[in-house]
Amino acid sequence: MRRIINMAFAFIDTYYGVVLFNFSLAALLGFMMGYEREKRGISAGLRTFALICMGSTMFTMVSINYFPLDSARVVAQIISGVGFIGAGIIWKQDGGIVHGVTTAADIWVAAGVGISVGTSQYFMAIIASILVILILKIHTKNDEVKK
Repeated sequence: MRRIINMAFAFIDTYYGVVLFNFSLAALLGFMMGYEREKRGISAGLRTFALICMGSTMFTMVSINYFPLDSARVVAQIISGVGFIGAGIIWKQDGGIVHGVTTAADIWVAAGVGISVGTSQYFMAIIASILVILILKIHTKNDEVKK
């Protein structure tokens, strides 16, 4: 058993192990954040959040590994690109009721979690994901009015 554990840690210490671990963690955290949305029947759910986290992780890792002198520009474009996606989610109903702001904010934070995983800030990514889940569990009066 000890030999298997040592082999697993040796693999994680390689480039391929880091890539596998980062993508797996990003997908897991994205699924966890998307579960609350999926459970409520909101269109941006499990797959959306997992893909945004993984995509942000991938772009961040590529920028760090292949453009080390200018990697901050790629991260900045992730933030603005996901913000653009979030803007497309927000819509206004007749009567002035605005929908989708929380979902857009969640997607933006999911991208931040992916960037955190891509820069190996695992603790930050996990804490942010837990806080997002806790925040999404808080129901407001507006949530009850919508139903």
